[in-house]
Amino acid sequence: MRRFIGAGTVVTLMLLLSAGNAVAQQTTPAVAQVHAQALALQENQSMLVPAARLYLREAALRGDDDPQGVKCLTTAAHLFYYAGRRAEGRRVMEQAANAALAVGDINAAARTYLLAAWMAQADGRTGDTRRLAHEAEMLAASPLLAAVDRTAIRQWVNGVTTISLR
Repeated sequence: MRRFIGAGTVVTLMLLLSAGNAVAQQTTPAVAQVHAQALALQENQSMLVPAARLYLREAALRGDDDPQGVKCLTTAAHLFYYAGRRAEGRRVMEQAANAALAVGDINAAARTYLLAAWMAQADGRTGDTRRLAHEAEMLAASPLLAAVDRTAIRQWVNGVTTISLR
């Protein structure tokens, strides 16, 4: 008995294989090396800023279309913030939110805007807090989000904006 593979199956397999290749291409030896260096440095409190810079470098090496780059930017933002470079942390967190939006991850973008809003709020930057919370609130209206995510984001927005008005 002879079996035939339909054209749709072939196209699906080609797309899956090319997606796998795209991810493999983005995790180059250079990316792996920078990532390993960043991981090692972040263990030392006095090396948080150099580790954050390495994560920024890793995100740049990965390119704009790699969702892993968003994680690199978010990690860099946290490290800058924890190292006392709060403004830089907030700026990079907003950059991470923009990057998440660029790769189509609306949920991550909204939540990352909220993290940036929280950082702005902690620094008493009411205007930035409201602007960043508004970005998240606009994304929460997306029909692409699950209802549970939409509700969680809106609750975060309400919490951040309520605190910033006090």
